[in-house]
Amino acid sequence: MHPANKPIDTINCPSCDNPIPITETLRRQLAEEAKRELQQEFAERQQALVSKEKDLQAKEARVVDSEKEIANRVTKQVMDEKRKLIDEALKTARAQVSVQMQDLQSRAAEDEQKLRKSEEKELQLLKEKRELESAKQALELDVARRLDSERSQIRDAALEEAAEQHRLKDAEKDQRLQQALKANEEMRRKVEQGSQQIQGEVLELELDQMLRDHCPLDEILEVPKGVRGADVLQKVNSRSGFFCGLIIWEAKNTKNWSEAWVGRLKDNQRMANADVAVLVSEVVPEDVDSFAFRDGV
Repeated sequence: MHPANKPIDTINCPSCDNPIPITETLRRQLAEEAKRELQQEFAERQQALVSKEKDLQAKEARVVDSEKEIANRVTKQVMDEKRKLIDEALKTARAQVSVQMQDLQSRAAEDEQKLRKSEEKELQLLKEKRELESAKQALELDVARRLDSERSQIRDAALEEAAEQHRLKDAEKDQRLQQALKANEEMRRKVEQGSQQIQGEVLELELDQMLRDHCPLDEILEVPKGVRGADVLQKVNSRSGFFCGLIIWEAKNTKNWSEAWVGRLKDNQRMANADVAVLVSEVVPEDVDSFAFRDGV
């Protein structure tokens, strides 16, 4: 075949494998069909990409929602735990405050009870002191009346017998009168000594009670009657119970001051091996107003 008559393009028949010439019309059809196929394939791929993008967006939205839900759940759990901790802390604080309040109320009740007992003891001591003073005055008045009565009787008897009997008898009666007066004076002196002893015991009791009230940690010891020494011994203890020293106390309730008391108390201090000696007296020297340090006492 001449080269001028040879088809430009051919395709082989799928059945007989013979070449088939490709005309312009067939070329366009093939090109159009290939174009349509490419456009369809592109559209399908684009649609697949859009679908995948939507799926990705949906997954991303679900992830965001899941993260928000997790964050909300975590926030809720944190808030719940925080509320629990706050509630527990408040309960603990309320319990501690309640215990402290109960302790303070208990201490206040104990202090009030101690104060009431101290006031009752003070009132009782004042009452006993008034009763002793009243008894002393009544006794002194009774003794004075008896003395006046006895003196009057003796005087009357002496005067009556003086007119009737001998001078010797009168002298004898005078002697008897003097003996009676001496006996009465001795009785009055004994009464005054007994009253002073009672007043001294009252002062000693007041001193003992005052030390017990103001020094509850210390041991207050009373010196037995008839034993030479002071009235009260005070063993000073620390808050932890350790012995710190010994104080010797002497109480005096008389009308006149005696310097000999200081020397005797120092002797008693040495005998008791005390660290400090204190003398409490209703009367003090003229050069002392209230408290003083006198010759080591």
